Amino acid sequence: MTHDPGTSPTLVRLAAPEFLPSESDSLRAAFDAIGRRAVGTLACAVDEVYHEACHRHRPWDFAYAEHTLTGADDPSVWDPRALMWLRHTGAWLNRRPHPSDPPRPNTGPKPSRVDVNAREQFATVLRAWTAPERRVPVAESLARIVSSYADETHGPDSWHRIADQWMPLVSARPSWGPNCHRVLMARSIYRTPLDDTTEQTPISGGRS
Repeated sequence: MTHDPGTSPTLVRLAAPEFLPSESDSLRAAFDAIGRRAVGTLACAVDEVYHEACHRHRPWDFAYAEHTLTGADDPSVWDPRALMWLRHTGAWLNRRPHPSDPPRPNTGPKPSRVDVNAREQFATVLRAWTAPERRVPVAESLARIVSSYADETHGPDSWHRIADQWMPLVSARPSWGPNCHRVLMARSIYRTPLDDTTEQTPISGGRS
């Protein structure tokens, strides 16, 4: 590579790998099938893949697990914490025991909020995206797929068609709704200035 000695070379960020049409179709078909459980189930799938990565090389390797999910996204566009708050929602809904918690049974998610078959369907796609040979940007890909599905299928009131009544966008404690909406609807044509300024907040009792 050569350049004019009077100028500095420009660093160009290579385009990230794209998700496959078949992967988008798989997610969209599941959204059709499970309706208002879609957001919660997708958050649970993100937590599943995070949890698997967390134990891939040694127990509770949080840094590795976070990088597995967020490392392919452009840091100038995506704050890694955004996807982690989505993951926190999934951990809460998965009802996964954590080493810092008192002993309790691993009861799994409530069927009324999470479809476990769709969760595995989503997780299969996420595992493919985070494989070392692909490294598809997770947050950007989820935002593009979910936003386009919601806009095309449900229009401006789409959030209430893909998220259940425990995920409102205002006055939510814990803040499941805003934390999930910020990622999944980031590419919606119906976003408002409020969507960009609403502060993400921790989930009370959420998992690390």
